[in-house]
Amino acid sequence: MRKLRRFLDLLVPAFGMALVIGAVLLGESLAVQLVLVVAGLLLTEAGLWRVVGPLLPDDRKYLALRDEANHFMTLVRQLNTVALTVDEDQKAGRFPLEEVRVEMHRSIDRMAEFAGKTPERANPIRAGVVAGERGV
Repeated sequence: MRKLRRFLDLLVPAFGMALVIGAVLLGESLAVQLVLVVAGLLLTEAGLWRVVGPLLPDDRKYLALRDEANHFMTLVRQLNTVALTVDEDQKAGRFPLEEVRVEMHRSIDRMAEFAGKTPERANPIRAGVVAGERGV
């Protein structure tokens, strides 16, 4: 499925560009040219925005791990923000930084728990608690 997604991500804008060029070079009337150019531009935009991908079925198996990894990346951003704040304002202390570090360690533990588990094998109760803890 990934190869099909990549192929369509390349094919849709290429077809749109070919449609625009063909309309300009081979169009019989101005109305036909205009319709083909607009259709080609729309296809090119759809390809650039990767509109086709969500229309295809998703073949990901390890959704809990993916969600936790996304949460971890959010924590990385928070860690950087807090570190910059602490550097600018030394009076704030290191407590907020330590909070983010602790949550990052918890997130790593959850990733180890979710690794290699499909939604059927993952603990749905724990996954719901994790999502609830984050306010998702």
